[in-house]
Amino acid sequence: MSAKYLDEIPDYSILLPGGRVGVLLIHGLGGTPVELRFVAQNLARAGYTVLCCQLAGHGGTPENCGAPPGASGMRASRPRMIA
Repeated sequence: MSAKYLDEIPDYSILLPGGRVGVLLIHGLGGTPVELRFVAQNLARAGYTVLCCQLAGHGGTPENCGAPPGASGMRASRPRMIA
């Protein structure tokens, strides 16, 4: 999967600012952060900062879904957790 293709996938990540304690929600293999929005909203209402990151290679079409070679889920989410 090329970097050009990854740039074309829309980023559906969700960040809900809240308190000093943060929660990282990671979607399922065939999903996107959108499926976790209700969980994220409830956690934010409870005072947490919530990030639902979109894993690399997800959010495209079923034919080309998947992370690029060598990218694990945690490795793909790490830049978003640090930012």
